[in-house]
Amino acid sequence: MEGEKPRTPGRMQLMLEDLAEQVRLPEEDELRKRLNVVFVSKEAREKFVPRLLEHAGEGMNVSAVPSIIIGAIRAQIAEDDEDNIRYFVAHHVPQIIDAMVPDLAMRDKAAEFLLGALNG
Repeated sequence: MEGEKPRTPGRMQLMLEDLAEQVRLPEEDELRKRLNVVFVSKEAREKFVPRLLEHAGEGMNVSAVPSIIIGAIRAQIAEDDEDNIRYFVAHHVPQIIDAMVPDLAMRDKAAEFLLGALNG
């Protein structure tokens, strides 16, 4: 009705809107360059970069980016090697997110989703 104030969105509604925000990953050549800065060892490049490049140029929900990264890590590090997974996530995933997500605001959101998943 006329004169009514619009309703302020609730926390859950804002969170759902964040989940649905779209991000487009860089094309393959650009993504490879960005990831090669993060993965300095040849072994790490051979293990992780090809799995991450599978998603080059794709558009997706920003919340999917951390899942892709964690999936690549889990595929290469033994499931029972929890210490190495934690170390890798703590020391490399923020830089991988920066490499995969060109937009600064979307990077922050992807990092928030990762923290939420890890602390969840």
